[in-house]
Amino acid sequence: MSNLSRGAILQGYREVVEEFGLEARGLVCEAGLPAECLTDPDIKLSSNAAFELLESTALRFGITDLGLRMAEKRRFSTLGAIGLVMREQPNVGRALRMLTDHIWAHVEGVSMAFETSDDLVLLLPAIEHPLDTHVRQAMELTVAVLVNLLHRFLGADWRPEMVCFSHGRMAKAARYARTFGHAPLFEQERTMLVVKAADLAAEIPDADPVSAHELARYLEFVEGERGPDFAAKVRTLIRQMLPGGNCQAITVAQRLGMSRRTLHRKLAAQGTNFEHQVQQTRIELAGNYIGAEHRSLTEAAHLLGFAHLSGFSRWRRRWLLPDAAGAGPSTRN
Repeated sequence: MSNLSRGAILQGYREVVEEFGLEARGLVCEAGLPAECLTDPDIKLSSNAAFELLESTALRFGITDLGLRMAEKRRFSTLGAIGLVMREQPNVGRALRMLTDHIWAHVEGVSMAFETSDDLVLLLPAIEHPLDTHVRQAMELTVAVLVNLLHRFLGADWRPEMVCFSHGRMAKAARYARTFGHAPLFEQERTMLVVKAADLAAEIPDADPVSAHELARYLEFVEGERGPDFAAKVRTLIRQMLPGGNCQAITVAQRLGMSRRTLHRKLAAQGTNFEHQVQQTRIELAGNYIGAEHRSLTEAAHLLGFAHLSGFSRWRRRWLLPDAAGAGPSTRN
């Protein structure tokens, strides 16, 4: 699995672990994640590595309610453009379905299904993960965030009819009661949040259908296509990492939560390689940087990942400038 998430998935992690006297940056780097994920909500990182970080931190330091504590730190703005679209929907149910339809752009590997039973609705979150790993903290974080979203629309006094987790209880009963309004059921067949159908039918005050339509179009634009192939995910990381001058196969592999060998194997399966992806990404970006009135060649070189202008000049002559025979840039693998 090579799911990617926005750095916002870890919002609240630093605040919580620092309350326990721990140094968040060191823990994040130890997990193979970029330190920037603590400050940049839009940086891309491995979903699985983030889930594993939460689980290992909870077990190693005894922070059994880590996911619940992180949920308390979350703001509605964490959802970015998705949150803007949600608050313009006509009712709570439509807002949740909008979240379900677009959550992949925030964190790949997380999904939610809806089941209706009489006057109740079952919200069924799921997290895709390797069979030999646990996502208990990530799941409790997900359900707690969902409850907080419903509080935003239905009021602070609202509470779900029932909360069920497929894993066993990890934190104290009082902590769960504070988060969900009552104690959940554990070791159940499925993780679910049970709510009244009438709650989801509740109208959202001041919702604007025109704004909802325009924001939905904007959301589709910024998200791009759903489920990009592996090479496209690699290019996404290359674009982010080039300006730092540390865009190497090993660092990209770490960001994806895999070994360098696995990275090369998966790219080879698509008929390409890492070096080709770097060159093609540079070529795509160069048109925006070279010749821009507000950027010098030195700045363009930095943004494309070159430490020295001389190296950038050699690359430019080889890849961008046509040769004597009039050939364009090379696209060799």
